[in-house]
Amino acid sequence: PRGGFASVRSMAQALARARGLRHARSFTAARARRDAPVRPVPAAAGTARPYGAHEGRARMDPPNGEPAVALHGANHPSLSLRLVTPDGDRLDAGVDFNLHAWPPVPCAKYFDDRAWSAVESFVARVVLGEACVSSLAPGEMDPAGVCSGRGVNQDGTRIETLPMRTKASRGRRTNVRVHLAYYGPAFTGWAWTPENDKDYTDRHPGSANAEDDSRADDDADDATRGSSSTEWRYGERSVSASIQRALRPLFSSDKERLIHGAGRTDKGVHAAAQCFSVWSNATTFTPRDVRDALTAHPAAAAGAWRVVGEPEEVSDSFHATFCATWRRYVYVLPSRALGDEEGTPSRVAVDPAATNAMLNALEGESIDMSAFARATPPGKDSTCFVKVARAFEATVPASKGAERGVGRGARRRKSAGFSEDGGSGVGGGVGGGGAPPNSTTERVLVVELVADRFLRKMVRTLVATAVREAATGARGDVLLRLARAGERAATAPPAPPEGLIFAGVGYGNHPVWDVGGRD
Repeated sequence: PRGGFASVRSMAQALARARGLRHARSFTAARARRDAPVRPVPAAAGTARPYGAHEGRARMDPPNGEPAVALHGANHPSLSLRLVTPDGDRLDAGVDFNLHAWPPVPCAKYFDDRAWSAVESFVARVVLGEACVSSLAPGEMDPAGVCSGRGVNQDGTRIETLPMRTKASRGRRTNVRVHLAYYGPAFTGWAWTPENDKDYTDRHPGSANAEDDSRADDDADDATRGSSSTEWRYGERSVSASIQRALRPLFSSDKERLIHGAGRTDKGVHAAAQCFSVWSNATTFTPRDVRDALTAHPAAAAGAWRVVGEPEEVSDSFHATFCATWRRYVYVLPSRALGDEEGTPSRVAVDPAATNAMLNALEGESIDMSAFARATPPGKDSTCFVKVARAFEATVPASKGAERGVGRGARRRKSAGFSEDGGSGVGGGVGGGGAPPNSTTERVLVVELVADRFLRKMVRTLVATAVREAATGARGDVLLRLARAGERAATAPPAPPEGLIFAGVGYGNHPVWDVGGRD
Protein backbone atom coordinates (compact mmCIF):
# COMPACT_ATOMS: atom_id res chain seq x y z
CA PRO A 1 0.00 0.00 0.00
CA ARG A 2 1.14 3.53 -0.78
CA GLY A 3 0.80 4.72 2.80
CA GLY A 4 2.70 1.70 4.14
CA PHE A 5 5.59 2.21 1.73
CA ALA A 6 5.81 5.90 2.67
CA SER A 7 5.87 4.97 6.34
CA VAL A 8 8.67 2.46 5.85
CA ARG A 9 10.63 4.97 3.77
CA SER A 10 10.23 7.65 6.43
CA MET A 11 11.49 5.26 9.10
CA ALA A 12 14.51 4.36 6.97
CA GLN A 13 15.31 8.03 6.39
CA ALA A 14 14.95 8.84 10.08
CA LEU A 15 17.31 5.99 10.95
CA ALA A 16 19.78 7.21 8.35
CA ARG A 17 19.72 10.75 9.72
CA ALA A 18 20.31 9.39 13.21
CA ARG A 19 23.47 7.74 11.87
CA GLY A 20 24.68 10.94 10.27
CA LEU A 21 23.78 9.99 6.69
CA ARG A 22 22.03 12.24 4.20
CA HIS A 23 19.76 9.50 2.95
CA ALA A 24 18.86 5.89 3.67
CA ARG A 25 21.56 3.36 2.87
CA SER A 26 19.15 0.91 1.29
CA PHE A 27 19.00 0.76 -2.47
CA THR A 28 15.20 0.61 -2.31
CA ALA A 29 15.00 3.96 -0.55
CA ALA A 30 17.62 5.44 -2.88
CA ARG A 31 15.60 4.41 -5.92
CA ALA A 32 12.41 5.78 -4.35
CA ARG A 33 14.08 9.19 -4.06
CA ARG A 34 15.27 9.24 -7.65
CA ASP A 35 12.28 11.19 -8.98
CA ALA A 36 11.87 13.44 -5.95
CA PRO A 37 12.43 17.19 -6.43
CA VAL A 38 16.14 17.91 -6.16
CA ARG A 39 17.39 20.33 -3.55
CA PRO A 40 20.74 22.15 -3.62
CA VAL A 41 23.19 21.09 -0.93
CA PRO A 42 25.41 23.90 0.41
CA ALA A 43 29.14 23.48 0.88
CA ALA A 44 30.14 22.20 4.29
CA ALA A 45 32.27 24.39 6.51
CA GLY A 46 35.95 23.70 6.07
CA THR A 47 35.65 21.79 2.79
CA ALA A 48 37.11 22.79 -0.53
CA ARG A 49 33.98 22.08 -2.56
CA PRO A 50 30.33 21.13 -2.03
CA TYR A 51 29.28 17.58 -1.33
CA GLY A 52 27.41 17.23 -4.60
CA ALA A 53 25.12 19.08 -6.94
CA HIS A 54 22.02 17.55 -5.43
CA GLU A 55 21.09 15.51 -2.44
CA GLY A 56 21.21 11.82 -3.36
CA ARG A 57 22.63 12.58 -6.81
CA ALA A 58 26.37 13.10 -6.62
CA ARG A 59 27.96 15.00 -9.49
CA MET A 60 30.16 12.83 -11.74
CA ASP A 61 33.04 15.17 -12.56
CA PRO A 62 35.14 13.73 -15.40
CA PRO A 63 38.90 14.15 -14.80
CA ASN A 64 41.04 16.50 -16.89
CA GLY A 65 38.10 18.16 -18.59
CA GLU A 66 37.03 15.02 -20.46
CA PRO A 67 33.43 14.88 -21.70
CA ALA A 68 30.94 13.61 -19.17
CA VAL A 69 29.96 9.94 -19.48
CA ALA A 70 26.79 8.52 -17.95
CA LEU A 71 27.97 5.86 -15.50
CA HIS A 72 25.84 3.03 -14.22
CA GLY A 73 25.14 3.54 -10.52
CA ALA A 74 25.40 7.33 -10.48
CA ASN A 75 22.76 7.40 -7.72
CA HIS A 76 24.58 4.92 -5.49
CA PRO A 77 24.76 5.99 -1.81
CA SER A 78 28.58 5.76 -1.80
CA LEU A 79 28.68 8.93 -3.94
CA SER A 80 26.87 11.19 -1.48
CA LEU A 81 27.31 9.68 1.97
CA ARG A 82 28.08 11.82 4.99
CA LEU A 83 29.47 9.67 7.79
CA VAL A 84 30.15 10.38 11.44
CA THR A 85 32.33 8.07 13.53
CA PRO A 86 31.57 7.40 17.23
CA ASP A 87 34.31 9.86 18.22
CA GLY A 88 32.79 12.63 16.06
CA ASP A 89 35.05 12.39 13.02
CA ARG A 90 33.20 13.35 9.79
CA LEU A 91 33.80 11.70 6.42
CA ASP A 92 32.14 12.95 3.26
CA ALA A 93 32.00 11.14 -0.08
CA GLY A 94 33.98 12.95 -2.73
CA VAL A 95 35.96 14.85 -0.10
CA ASP A 96 37.38 12.29 2.35
CA PHE A 97 36.84 9.04 0.44
CA ASN A 98 35.98 7.93 -3.09
CA LEU A 99 37.39 11.23 -4.33
CA HIS A 100 36.78 10.42 -8.01
CA ALA A 101 33.18 9.35 -7.31
CA TRP A 102 33.42 5.85 -8.77
CA PRO A 103 30.10 3.98 -8.59
CA PRO A 104 30.36 0.24 -7.84
CA VAL A 105 30.23 -0.97 -11.48
CA PRO A 106 33.08 1.20 -12.84
CA CYS A 107 35.03 0.45 -9.67
CA ALA A 108 34.60 -3.30 -10.25
CA LYS A 109 35.67 -2.88 -13.88
CA TYR A 110 38.80 -1.09 -12.69
CA PHE A 111 39.89 -4.37 -11.08
CA ASP A 112 38.41 -6.79 -13.62
CA ASP A 113 39.91 -5.24 -16.75
CA ARG A 114 43.51 -6.18 -16.05
CA ALA A 115 46.18 -8.65 -17.15
CA TRP A 116 44.89 -11.50 -14.99
CA SER A 117 46.24 -14.42 -17.02
CA ALA A 118 49.76 -13.90 -15.65
CA VAL A 119 48.45 -13.92 -12.07
CA GLU A 120 46.33 -17.03 -12.68
CA SER A 121 49.33 -18.82 -14.16
CA PHE A 122 51.46 -17.87 -11.16
CA VAL A 123 48.83 -19.10 -8.70
CA ALA A 124 48.45 -22.35 -10.63
CA ARG A 125 52.17 -22.97 -10.21
CA VAL A 126 51.93 -22.19 -6.49
CA VAL A 127 49.17 -24.79 -6.07
CA LEU A 128 51.21 -27.39 -7.96
CA GLY A 129 54.28 -26.67 -5.81
CA GLU A 130 56.26 -25.19 -8.70
CA ALA A 131 56.39 -21.66 -7.22
CA CYS A 132 55.95 -19.97 -3.84
CA VAL A 133 54.45 -16.68 -2.75
CA SER A 134 57.79 -15.77 -1.13
CA SER A 135 59.22 -15.35 -4.65
CA LEU A 136 57.20 -12.11 -4.84
CA ALA A 137 59.66 -10.57 -2.36
CA PRO A 138 62.70 -12.85 -1.98
CA GLY A 139 64.23 -12.61 1.46
CA GLU A 140 61.54 -10.24 2.71
CA MET A 141 58.44 -12.44 2.74
CA ASP A 142 57.64 -15.67 4.57
CA PRO A 143 56.84 -18.63 2.32
CA ALA A 144 53.29 -19.93 2.30
CA GLY A 145 52.81 -22.55 4.95
CA VAL A 146 51.13 -23.75 8.11
CA CYS A 147 53.12 -23.16 11.28
CA SER A 148 54.27 -26.29 13.04
CA GLY A 149 52.81 -25.25 16.39
CA ARG A 150 50.35 -27.56 18.11
CA GLY A 151 47.72 -24.83 18.53
CA VAL A 152 46.25 -22.72 21.33
CA ASN A 153 42.78 -23.18 22.79
CA GLN A 154 40.57 -20.13 23.09
CA ASP A 155 41.17 -20.11 26.86
CA GLY A 156 44.93 -19.78 26.19
CA THR A 157 45.84 -23.41 26.91
CA ARG A 158 48.60 -24.62 24.60
CA ILE A 159 47.75 -27.95 22.98
CA GLU A 160 51.28 -29.35 23.43
CA THR A 161 50.68 -29.32 27.20
CA LEU A 162 47.72 -31.67 26.80
CA PRO A 163 47.81 -35.46 26.28
CA MET A 164 47.03 -36.95 22.89
CA ARG A 165 43.74 -38.23 24.32
CA THR A 166 42.15 -35.94 26.86
CA LYS A 167 39.32 -38.30 27.85
CA ALA A 168 39.93 -41.99 28.42
CA SER A 169 36.28 -42.81 27.75
CA ARG A 170 36.69 -41.85 24.10
CA GLY A 171 38.77 -44.93 23.42
CA ARG A 172 40.68 -44.95 20.16
CA ARG A 173 40.12 -41.58 18.50
CA THR A 174 42.48 -40.60 15.72
CA ASN A 175 42.60 -36.87 14.99
CA VAL A 176 44.48 -36.05 11.78
CA ARG A 177 45.79 -32.66 10.66
CA VAL A 178 46.29 -32.08 6.93
CA HIS A 179 47.80 -29.20 4.96
CA LEU A 180 46.22 -28.66 1.56
CA ALA A 181 46.77 -26.38 -1.45
CA TYR A 182 43.96 -25.93 -3.97
CA TYR A 183 43.05 -23.88 -7.02
CA GLY A 184 40.02 -21.70 -6.32
CA PRO A 185 38.10 -21.84 -9.64
CA ALA A 186 38.08 -25.64 -9.47
CA PHE A 187 35.67 -25.49 -6.51
CA THR A 188 32.61 -23.55 -5.36
CA GLY A 189 34.44 -22.40 -2.24
CA TRP A 190 35.46 -24.12 0.97
CA ALA A 191 32.07 -24.50 2.65
CA TRP A 192 29.61 -27.31 1.93
CA THR A 193 26.38 -26.08 0.33
CA PRO A 194 23.23 -28.15 -0.23
CA GLU A 195 22.65 -26.93 -3.79
CA ASN A 196 26.11 -28.05 -4.94
CA ASP A 197 27.08 -30.86 -2.60
CA LYS A 198 24.10 -32.73 -1.15
CA ASP A 199 23.83 -35.33 -3.89
CA TYR A 200 27.61 -35.58 -4.03
CA THR A 201 28.10 -36.35 -0.33
CA ASP A 202 24.96 -38.46 0.27
CA ARG A 203 25.80 -42.14 0.26
CA HIS A 204 22.73 -43.00 -1.86
CA PRO A 205 21.33 -39.71 -3.17
CA GLY A 206 18.65 -41.40 -5.25
CA SER A 207 17.43 -43.95 -2.70
CA ALA A 208 13.80 -43.80 -1.62
CA ASN A 209 13.63 -46.26 1.27
CA ALA A 210 15.66 -48.19 3.80
CA GLU A 211 15.84 -51.24 1.52
CA ASP A 212 17.54 -49.13 -1.15
CA ASP A 213 19.86 -47.62 1.46
CA SER A 214 21.00 -51.08 2.52
CA ARG A 215 22.42 -51.85 -0.90
CA ALA A 216 26.12 -52.55 -0.83
CA ASP A 217 28.32 -50.26 -2.85
CA ASP A 218 31.99 -49.86 -3.40
CA ASP A 219 32.79 -46.52 -1.74
CA ALA A 220 36.30 -46.46 -3.11
CA ASP A 221 35.00 -46.64 -6.66
CA ASP A 222 32.16 -44.26 -5.80
CA ALA A 223 34.71 -41.62 -4.81
CA THR A 224 36.10 -41.50 -8.33
CA ARG A 225 33.18 -42.62 -10.47
CA GLY A 226 29.46 -42.10 -10.45
CA SER A 227 26.49 -40.80 -12.31
CA SER A 228 26.61 -37.37 -13.89
CA SER A 229 24.85 -35.91 -10.83
CA THR A 230 27.23 -37.38 -8.22
CA GLU A 231 30.68 -37.33 -9.78
CA TRP A 232 33.29 -34.67 -9.11
CA ARG A 233 33.25 -31.93 -11.71
CA TYR A 234 35.51 -28.93 -12.13
CA GLY A 235 34.01 -25.85 -10.47
CA GLU A 236 30.85 -27.60 -9.22
CA ARG A 237 31.78 -28.98 -5.77
CA SER A 238 33.06 -27.38 -2.59
CA VAL A 239 36.44 -28.21 -1.13
CA SER A 240 35.02 -29.61 2.11
CA ALA A 241 32.52 -31.82 0.25
CA SER A 242 35.29 -33.11 -2.00
CA ILE A 243 37.39 -33.98 1.07
CA GLN A 244 34.42 -35.66 2.69
CA ARG A 245 33.79 -37.76 -0.41
CA ALA A 246 37.48 -38.67 -0.74
CA LEU A 247 37.66 -39.87 2.89
CA ARG A 248 34.39 -41.81 2.82
CA PRO A 249 36.04 -45.23 2.40
CA LEU A 250 37.99 -44.65 5.63
CA PHE A 251 34.77 -44.27 7.64
CA SER A 252 33.53 -47.77 6.80
CA SER A 253 33.42 -48.80 10.49
CA ASP A 254 32.45 -45.36 11.81
CA LYS A 255 30.09 -42.57 10.84
CA GLU A 256 31.39 -39.74 8.68
CA ARG A 257 32.85 -36.79 10.57
CA LEU A 258 32.90 -33.06 9.91
CA ILE A 259 35.84 -31.40 8.20
CA HIS A 260 37.18 -28.41 10.17
CA GLY A 261 39.15 -25.86 8.13
CA ALA A 262 41.35 -22.99 9.30
CA GLY A 263 39.96 -20.60 6.70
CA ARG A 264 36.62 -20.50 4.90
CA THR A 265 37.61 -19.34 1.44
CA ASP A 266 34.99 -18.01 -0.97
CA LYS A 267 34.35 -19.25 -4.49
CA GLY A 268 37.36 -18.65 -6.71
CA VAL A 269 39.79 -17.99 -3.83
CA HIS A 270 42.95 -20.13 -3.82
CA ALA A 271 44.82 -21.73 -0.94
CA ALA A 272 48.53 -22.40 -0.74
CA ALA A 273 48.43 -23.45 2.92
CA GLN A 274 44.98 -24.45 4.10
CA CYS A 275 44.86 -26.61 7.22
CA PHE A 276 42.01 -28.91 8.16
CA SER A 277 41.44 -31.48 10.86
CA VAL A 278 39.18 -34.51 10.95
CA TRP A 279 38.87 -37.36 13.42
CA SER A 280 37.44 -40.87 13.49
CA ASN A 281 37.21 -43.96 15.67
CA ALA A 282 37.68 -46.22 12.66
CA THR A 283 40.68 -48.56 12.78
CA THR A 284 41.45 -47.83 9.11
CA PHE A 285 41.79 -44.11 9.77
CA THR A 286 45.48 -43.21 9.81
CA PRO A 287 47.45 -40.22 8.45
CA ARG A 288 48.81 -42.33 5.60
CA ASP A 289 45.31 -43.55 4.71
CA VAL A 290 44.08 -39.95 4.66
CA ARG A 291 46.87 -38.87 2.33
CA ASP A 292 46.30 -41.80 -0.02
CA ALA A 293 42.54 -41.11 -0.16
CA LEU A 294 43.06 -37.44 -0.99
CA THR A 295 45.66 -38.26 -3.64
CA ALA A 296 43.30 -40.77 -5.26
CA HIS A 297 40.49 -38.22 -5.63
CA PRO A 298 39.86 -36.79 -9.13
CA ALA A 299 40.72 -33.29 -7.87
CA ALA A 300 44.32 -34.41 -7.39
CA ALA A 301 44.50 -35.93 -10.87
CA ALA A 302 43.17 -32.68 -12.33
CA GLY A 303 45.79 -30.66 -10.46
CA ALA A 304 43.06 -28.86 -8.53
CA TRP A 305 44.50 -29.74 -5.13
CA ARG A 306 47.72 -31.03 -3.60
CA VAL A 307 48.48 -32.45 -0.16
CA VAL A 308 51.36 -30.42 1.26
CA GLY A 309 53.75 -32.46 3.38
CA GLU A 310 52.62 -35.47 5.36
CA PRO A 311 49.37 -35.54 7.36
CA GLU A 312 49.99 -36.13 11.05
CA GLU A 313 48.11 -37.43 14.05
CA VAL A 314 47.54 -34.71 16.67
CA SER A 315 45.89 -34.39 20.06
CA ASP A 316 42.14 -34.90 20.08
CA SER A 317 41.95 -31.39 21.57
CA PHE A 318 43.26 -29.89 18.33
CA HIS A 319 40.70 -28.10 16.15
CA ALA A 320 41.97 -26.49 12.94
CA THR A 321 39.55 -23.57 13.26
CA PHE A 322 39.49 -22.73 16.97
CA CYS A 323 43.14 -23.48 17.80
CA ALA A 324 44.50 -21.09 15.14
CA THR A 325 46.11 -17.88 16.39
CA TRP A 326 46.31 -16.00 13.07
CA ARG A 327 45.52 -16.31 9.37
CA ARG A 328 47.48 -14.89 6.46
CA TYR A 329 46.25 -13.82 3.03
CA VAL A 330 48.20 -12.56 0.03
CA TYR A 331 46.47 -10.69 -2.79
CA VAL A 332 48.15 -10.30 -6.20
CA LEU A 333 46.69 -7.56 -8.42
CA PRO A 334 47.94 -6.96 -11.99
CA SER A 335 49.18 -3.39 -12.41
CA ARG A 336 48.53 -3.27 -16.14
CA ALA A 337 45.05 -2.33 -17.34
CA LEU A 338 43.89 -3.85 -20.63
CA GLY A 339 41.32 -1.23 -21.61
CA ASP A 340 38.99 -3.88 -23.05
CA GLU A 341 35.84 -2.93 -21.12
CA GLU A 342 33.92 0.26 -21.81
CA GLY A 343 33.43 2.58 -18.86
CA THR A 344 36.56 1.51 -16.99
CA PRO A 345 38.49 4.32 -15.23
CA SER A 346 41.70 2.67 -16.44
CA ARG A 347 43.71 5.89 -16.82
CA VAL A 348 44.12 6.05 -13.05
CA ALA A 349 47.20 4.04 -12.14
CA VAL A 350 47.58 1.75 -9.15
CA ASP A 351 49.71 3.48 -6.48
CA PRO A 352 51.71 0.90 -4.43
CA ALA A 353 53.29 3.44 -2.06
CA ALA A 354 50.01 5.13 -1.12
CA THR A 355 48.26 1.76 -0.78
CA ASN A 356 50.99 0.58 1.56
CA ALA A 357 50.73 3.73 3.70
CA MET A 358 46.96 3.31 4.07
CA LEU A 359 47.27 -0.35 5.04
CA ASN A 360 50.10 0.31 7.49
CA ALA A 361 47.72 2.48 9.52
CA LEU A 362 45.76 -0.68 10.42
CA GLU A 363 48.70 -2.58 11.91
CA GLY A 364 48.59 -3.25 15.63
CA GLU A 365 44.97 -2.17 15.85
CA SER A 366 41.98 -4.12 17.16
CA ILE A 367 39.29 -2.83 14.80
CA ASP A 368 35.64 -3.43 14.04
CA MET A 369 35.98 -4.42 10.36
CA SER A 370 32.27 -4.76 9.60
CA ALA A 371 32.50 -1.94 7.04
CA PHE A 372 34.76 -4.16 4.92
CA ALA A 373 32.77 -7.36 5.41
CA ARG A 374 29.77 -8.68 3.55
CA ALA A 375 26.87 -10.85 4.79
CA THR A 376 27.99 -10.75 8.44
CA PRO A 377 25.28 -12.38 10.59
CA PRO A 378 23.54 -9.94 12.97
CA GLY A 379 25.13 -9.87 16.39
CA LYS A 380 28.37 -11.55 15.32
CA ASP A 381 31.57 -10.07 16.69
CA SER A 382 33.36 -8.29 13.85
CA THR A 383 36.49 -7.15 15.69
CA CYS A 384 39.81 -8.20 14.15
CA PHE A 385 43.34 -7.67 15.42
CA VAL A 386 45.55 -6.80 12.43
CA LYS A 387 49.14 -7.97 12.78
CA VAL A 388 50.44 -7.22 9.27
CA ALA A 389 48.97 -4.96 6.58
CA ARG A 390 51.28 -3.89 3.78
CA ALA A 391 51.53 -3.54 0.01
CA PHE A 392 54.43 -3.51 -2.40
CA GLU A 393 55.17 -3.83 -6.10
CA ALA A 394 56.54 -7.08 -7.53
CA THR A 395 56.62 -9.07 -10.77
CA VAL A 396 55.35 -12.45 -11.92
CA PRO A 397 56.25 -14.28 -15.15
CA ALA A 398 54.31 -12.90 -18.10
CA SER A 399 51.53 -15.01 -19.56
CA LYS A 400 52.51 -17.09 -22.57
CA GLY A 401 49.09 -16.65 -24.15
CA ALA A 402 46.73 -13.78 -24.81
CA GLU A 403 45.79 -11.71 -21.80
CA ARG A 404 42.21 -11.33 -20.60
CA GLY A 405 40.28 -9.60 -17.87
CA VAL A 406 37.88 -11.29 -15.47
CA GLY A 407 34.78 -9.15 -16.06
CA ARG A 408 31.38 -10.64 -16.68
CA GLY A 409 31.98 -10.75 -20.41
CA ALA A 410 35.34 -12.46 -20.11
CA ARG A 411 35.01 -14.62 -16.99
CA ARG A 412 35.11 -18.34 -17.67
CA ARG A 413 35.20 -21.55 -15.68
CA LYS A 414 38.31 -22.99 -17.27
CA SER A 415 41.07 -20.79 -15.94
CA ALA A 416 44.79 -20.72 -16.56
CA GLY A 417 46.61 -23.91 -15.63
CA PHE A 418 43.66 -26.32 -15.51
CA SER A 419 41.08 -27.90 -17.76
CA GLU A 420 37.98 -29.84 -16.91
CA ASP A 421 39.36 -33.06 -18.38
CA GLY A 422 42.32 -32.99 -16.00
CA GLY A 423 44.90 -31.54 -18.34
CA SER A 424 47.14 -28.75 -17.19
CA GLY A 425 49.05 -25.96 -18.77
CA VAL A 426 49.95 -22.33 -18.26
CA GLY A 427 48.53 -19.33 -20.04
CA GLY A 428 45.64 -19.24 -22.45
CA GLY A 429 42.60 -17.05 -22.27
CA VAL A 430 40.59 -14.86 -24.54
CA GLY A 431 40.82 -11.22 -25.47
CA GLY A 432 43.52 -8.77 -24.55
CA GLY A 433 46.88 -8.26 -26.17
CA GLY A 434 49.28 -10.56 -24.35
CA ALA A 435 52.23 -9.44 -22.25
CA PRO A 436 53.86 -6.05 -22.76
CA PRO A 437 56.14 -6.03 -25.80
CA ASN A 438 59.62 -7.47 -25.17
CA SER A 439 58.74 -8.24 -21.56
CA THR A 440 59.03 -11.55 -19.75
CA THR A 441 57.42 -10.27 -16.55
CA GLU A 442 54.17 -8.65 -15.49
CA ARG A 443 54.13 -5.99 -12.77
CA VAL A 444 51.75 -6.66 -9.90
CA LEU A 445 50.68 -5.08 -6.63
CA VAL A 446 51.02 -7.49 -3.71
CA VAL A 447 48.98 -7.00 -0.53
CA GLU A 448 49.84 -9.08 2.54
CA LEU A 449 47.44 -9.26 5.48
CA VAL A 450 47.82 -11.16 8.75
CA ALA A 451 45.17 -11.03 11.46
CA ASP A 452 43.70 -13.21 14.16
CA ARG A 453 40.56 -13.62 12.06
CA PHE A 454 38.96 -12.41 8.85
CA LEU A 455 35.31 -11.77 8.07
CA ARG A 456 33.54 -12.84 4.90
CA LYS A 457 34.92 -11.04 1.82
CA MET A 458 36.85 -8.75 4.13
CA VAL A 459 40.24 -9.17 2.44
CA ARG A 460 38.95 -8.52 -1.08
CA THR A 461 36.87 -5.54 0.02
CA LEU A 462 39.77 -4.09 2.00
CA VAL A 463 42.15 -4.51 -0.94
CA ALA A 464 39.70 -2.91 -3.38
CA THR A 465 38.99 0.01 -1.06
CA ALA A 466 42.68 0.61 -0.34
CA VAL A 467 43.58 0.59 -4.04
CA ARG A 468 40.64 2.86 -4.91
CA GLU A 469 41.50 5.39 -2.22
CA ALA A 470 45.23 5.34 -3.00
CA ALA A 471 44.60 5.79 -6.73
CA THR A 472 42.33 8.78 -6.12
CA GLY A 473 44.47 10.59 -3.54
CA ALA A 474 42.72 10.11 -0.19
CA ARG A 475 44.42 10.64 3.17
CA GLY A 476 46.67 7.93 4.58
CA ASP A 477 44.32 7.14 7.48
CA VAL A 478 41.19 6.78 5.33
CA LEU A 479 40.87 2.99 5.86
CA LEU A 480 41.01 3.40 9.61
CA ARG A 481 38.42 6.18 9.48
CA LEU A 482 36.11 4.14 7.24
CA ALA A 483 36.41 1.19 9.60
CA ARG A 484 35.42 3.38 12.54
CA ALA A 485 32.48 4.80 10.59
CA GLY A 486 31.18 1.26 10.00
CA GLU A 487 29.28 2.00 6.77
CA ARG A 488 29.54 -0.78 4.17
CA ALA A 489 28.14 1.35 1.36
CA ALA A 490 31.20 3.60 1.64
CA THR A 491 33.66 0.83 0.79
CA ALA A 492 34.47 -0.56 -2.64
CA PRO A 493 32.97 -3.76 -4.08
CA PRO A 494 35.20 -6.81 -3.46
CA ALA A 495 38.20 -7.28 -5.73
CA PRO A 496 38.15 -10.39 -7.98
CA PRO A 497 38.77 -13.69 -6.16
CA GLU A 498 41.35 -14.76 -8.77
CA GLY A 499 44.04 -12.75 -7.01
CA LEU A 500 43.50 -13.93 -3.43
CA ILE A 501 45.60 -16.71 -1.86
CA PHE A 502 45.12 -18.18 1.61
CA ALA A 503 48.82 -18.27 2.39
CA GLY A 504 49.12 -19.52 5.93
CA VAL A 505 47.76 -20.15 9.39
CA GLY A 506 49.47 -20.02 12.76
CA TYR A 507 49.18 -22.32 15.75
CA GLY A 508 51.12 -20.52 18.44
CA ASN A 509 54.82 -20.63 17.57
CA HIS A 510 55.56 -17.90 15.02
CA PRO A 511 58.53 -15.81 16.27
CA VAL A 512 56.78 -12.51 15.45
CA TRP A 513 53.07 -12.97 14.86
CA ASP A 514 52.52 -15.10 17.98
CA VAL A 515 54.38 -12.84 20.39
CA GLY A 516 51.99 -11.75 23.13
CA GLY A 517 49.60 -14.71 22.92
CA ARG A 518 46.53 -15.08 20.71
CA ASP A 519 46.33 -11.30 20.13
